[in-house]
Amino acid sequence: MRLRSQSGFTLLEMLVAIVVFSIGMIGIALLQVKGMSYTKDAGSRSQATILGRALADRMRATMLLAKTGPVFGNVDPMQTVDYRFPGSAVCPSVCSLQPVATADLAWAQAEIVRALPPPITAAPLTVERAPNSQLYTITIAWGESGVDQTIAFESVPL
Repeated sequence: MRLRSQSGFTLLEMLVAIVVFSIGMIGIALLQVKGMSYTKDAGSRSQATILGRALADRMRATMLLAKTGPVFGNVDPMQTVDYRFPGSAVCPSVCSLQPVATADLAWAQAEIVRALPPPITAAPLTVERAPNSQLYTITIAWGESGVDQTIAFESVPL
């Protein structure tokens, strides 16, 4: 009696194919997770950029008001309005420029806390002014992937 040859795959060949396919699928899943993480990081950086530029625009508008408006006359507005010290003042119906600056910082602080993941060690918003200069540095920090991320802007309001 003669045996007929059988065609098809053996069980071992099928197991090897399944293992190779599984490794490929795990690799694709890991790429997807990394891609989502990078997308989230880019979204946070974009949001921080928008908020930093919005604060710089508010600073510029406040300084322009000081320069053109009747609030301080001939007083140097950069010496009168200081953006280095954030506060939570609410501007009444008639504002001097320092409460406006304080309200701008309070707005920026609230928006950063609302829109970005909290930073691990850094302050969410810092504003520094270079000595004897009108150059301000706005730094925004947020937590991403277990570390603090920061973005800094330099602005000369006038």
